[in-house]
Amino acid sequence: MYRRDKMFMVVIIGTSGAGKTTLAEFLKNQLANTAHVAYDNIKSFVSQFKEVYSHKQTSVNVTYAMTKEYFKNNISVIVDKNMTNEEVDKYKEIAEKYCVDFFLYRVEIHEDIRKERITKRAYNENKPIPSQETLDKFSETYNKNIHQSNTTFDSGVLSIEQMANFILKDLGVLKD
Repeated sequence: MYRRDKMFMVVIIGTSGAGKTTLAEFLKNQLANTAHVAYDNIKSFVSQFKEVYSHKQTSVNVTYAMTKEYFKNNISVIVDKNMTNEEVDKYKEIAEKYCVDFFLYRVEIHEDIRKERITKRAYNENKPIPSQETLDKFSETYNKNIHQSNTTFDSGVLSIEQMANFILKDLGVLKD
């Protein structure tokens, strides 16, 4: 387990199927006193969640509130989501308010591998396979909101461990 004396926020952005959640979970399990705030988990709290503004915005607001609550209790946070530039900026504001270090990473993947991962995940979770239109919509949202101040990983080339090691080095963590 790694530890860091100063609190931090790691934000991992990217399109669906890129490996954001897998990377965030891996990091959380490597870092002491760290929470993983996952938008996909939060939106599952709403029964019959729909991709409508009220459902999406409520879930986003809950992630902001959770992040603040963790910081109030001296717990660092990893957030993963295919988010807009405005959402990234909101997380930066929260980090500044709580005087925590902010790190932003983008995870990308080739379209063919992404589709394969999403299909496999839907199958494993016994959920419907997203349509090509839905996949294109996620990609469009992501491509419109590529935040410039981050490091980009290609999860088709790098393993979760390689990406995590890069982030752990950035965090300057110490092994317990």
